[in-house]
Amino acid sequence: MPKNAYNTERTAVPSEIARGTDVQPPQIKHQIYLSCPTFTRAERSHNLELKKALEGMASVVEWVLPQERTSIAPPDPRKVAMYCFQQVRQSSLVVACLDGADADSGTCIEVGYALGLGIPVIGYRTDLRVSGKTEGLNVLLSHGVSRLVVAPSSVYSTESLAAGIINAIQDIGKEHSEESAA
Repeated sequence: MPKNAYNTERTAVPSEIARGTDVQPPQIKHQIYLSCPTFTRAERSHNLELKKALEGMASVVEWVLPQERTSIAPPDPRKVAMYCFQQVRQSSLVVACLDGADADSGTCIEVGYALGLGIPVIGYRTDLRVSGKTEGLNVLLSHGVSRLVVAPSSVYSTESLAAGIINAIQDIGKEHSEESAA
């Protein structure tokens, strides 16, 4: 299998996670880039809440959330873009928010960039607008991501979403370990 070809599977949030059962944190010592829109107060709050939940489940990972590190006032778009590209290159994995009727264009660029570099991507949707085989995503996104975690916000908490992401990371880690052993 080529380095940047990954099996795409939908990862549902397991019922025991949704009920709040503990999840074993992955033993990964890598940087993971959180790719998500940051244009509204609600988006920025969700991003911070998700990062906090992920840190609580996998503290051995450096979770990079660009909105925390690009507080240039007024923002210099070129510097922000170069910073984001640099952080994607330095990451071993990208976790991308793919919410909306059409996923955020900047997030889509970061996803494509990561995939082009052979970096696996876990997409997630908290959006209620899911339908069909592609879960409401563009076909390139739905087949480009290594895993898709679907956790509609009307049903699942941020902690449940984070647990689903952690499970997807563990699955990808197992696959890569098996590929390396073969």
